[in-house]
Amino acid sequence: MTRISEILIEIQELKEENQFLRLDNDFLQRQNKALKLRCSNYCLQVRDLESEIKDLRFTHKYLTSEEAGRAFARELLGKPMTEEDLAIEAGENGYKPYTGDDF
Repeated sequence: MTRISEILIEIQELKEENQFLRLDNDFLQRQNKALKLRCSNYCLQVRDLESEIKDLRFTHKYLTSEEAGRAFARELLGKPMTEEDLAIEAGENGYKPYTGDDF
């Protein structure tokens, strides 16, 4: 009978260990889901920030050179503006370059 009682004790220990492992597994699964959700949110934030940086670089490119207006117009129109186009545009709209003297 000692062998049977040893087996029964071992079965009981295995049941307790199994219950503990189930609880631990459930906790880890919930933690894994939470981390996936957090990672997903971070990925969305990174994508938004990368887009914003791209927009800032685009804006900076067109605000830091003398050729900026022309380059911006070419970019928007999808074709380069010739000097003749610029002269016509300036004549039609009465464009006068800014000299820095408003008064």
